[in-house]
Amino acid sequence: MDAKKNKTLDKKNILKRKRTLSRLIAAQTYYQYEFYNEKEDIVKIFNDLVDNYVMIENEEIQSLRKIIDIDFINNLLEALRIDIQSIDEEIKKMQKHDLDNFMIQLVRLGCLELRHNKNIDSKIILDEYVFIGSLFFDKSRLGFLNSIIDNYNKKIRTN
Repeated sequence: MDAKKNKTLDKKNILKRKRTLSRLIAAQTYYQYEFYNEKEDIVKIFNDLVDNYVMIENEEIQSLRKIIDIDFINNLLEALRIDIQSIDEEIKKMQKHDLDNFMIQLVRLGCLELRHNKNIDSKIILDEYVFIGSLFFDKSRLGFLNSIIDNYNKKIRTN
């Protein structure tokens, strides 16, 4: 099976993974928020994204409201808004290469969860963000994503 077909299957299967899909929506919401230079209301961006989602090119638009964890997403976005400067400072210390703007969102959220969601095993958090990244990036780019989040994990956690 070629990589493109495999990514399409993974994108279809993500709809069955509530937390993974919620993490993806949080990353895409903040990505768009920054794309609009923080001048567009983040709640409007979130609502537009959730109500008009297309996972795979040429697929019908669908609402994800019933299959995401809205409270989880809101908590991630609010924590990111509050901690973004300190998270970005930490990332810059560990970053060896320039990161794509969407990858930055994944790194930010992964590091944020490691910092704030101590009740979730760090391996689960790392695996989740690497999986989401695998839907968009090739293996070499995934290595950067994995490395930064893993190094942050080693810095702040012991599990």
